[in-house]
Formats: sequence, C-alpha cells, structure tokens
Amino acid sequence: MSEGGIVLRLKKRWIQLSDVCTGTGGVAPISLGNSFALLIMIPIAAAASLVILLMECFLFSCASKRVKQKTG
Repeated sequence: MSEGGIVLRLKKRWIQLSDVCTGTGGVAPISLGNSFALLIMIPIAAAASLVILLMECFLFSCASKRVKQKTG
C-alpha cells in the first residue's frame, strides 16, 4: 500500500482537513434554563408511574376479591 501511494494519498486527503472538527461558535453551554424542561419531566414521569402502579394494584386487588367471591 505504501509503494502504491495509497497511504500518502489518504494522509493528504484526511490529515490536511484539520478544520473539519472546529467549532462554529454558535454553540451555547447548557444552562439550567435550557435543561429545565428535561429536569421537570423526570419527577412528572415518576409521579405518573406511581399513579399507574397504584391503579394496577387497586384493580388487581378488586379482581382477586371478585374471583374469591365467585369461588367461595
């Protein structure tokens, strides 16, 4: 590969493009205001999960009582 010039061509093509990964300057750091929506969604999702869990437990206990009444 080295004798055919492939390595040299690859180096010229990719190493000289050093400005490819430079920043554009349009990027702002993450602040509390930017991430507030994400931070508030976590407790809301946890509360919704808790409500769903309680509903499932209530419905399961009601269903098991009905089954016991039919069989007993």
